[in-house]
Amino acid sequence: MKVTTTSVSLSYNSNGYYTVNTNGTDGFSDIPIPSLDNNNNYYVEAEFYTTDTSTGGQSGFVVYPTADSGGNGVMFRDIASINRCGVLKFVNGSENGEAGNSQQSSLVVGNNWYKSRIEVSGTTVTGKWLQIDDTLVYSYQYTVPYTSGAMRVGLAFLPKDSNKPYRVRNIKAGTL
Repeated sequence: MKVTTTSVSLSYNSNGYYTVNTNGTDGFSDIPIPSLDNNNNYYVEAEFYTTDTSTGGQSGFVVYPTADSGGNGVMFRDIASINRCGVLKFVNGSENGEAGNSQQSSLVVGNNWYKSRIEVSGTTVTGKWLQIDDTLVYSYQYTVPYTSGAMRVGLAFLPKDSNKPYRVRNIKAGTL
């Protein structure tokens, strides 16, 4: 789903989380989870932390066609500066609409751990935003324009500043 020349990678540290390393180029990027390619009726979740408290602080999950190389995808994100959960769609590398946006004051994202989860069932993907103790804060169901038989999922980020890293931990997946 990478939509610009930005690049990201993960490095694990002794504090129990991965740091998302970036070249600092502004743009959305993802880290695919190939073991979930073309599956159906599953969930994937992770805990995210961003030190970027601007509108650039965006993390979550993305789904896109497995064979995509043109920047198409649907990102289930949270924006740190305004604690707004929702969906951002990309077509050919450009933002192409938002859905389900909802500001959630009880889900502080900037400089705080929060949990994101997506559930894939056919073309229906449900995004869930939770506090670390699994308290559900917001949920939004979205119909993606691809089939589960040709879909990839990844961790997604907007890495605008290499000095404001993301962190991710407790990545889990399972069947619904």
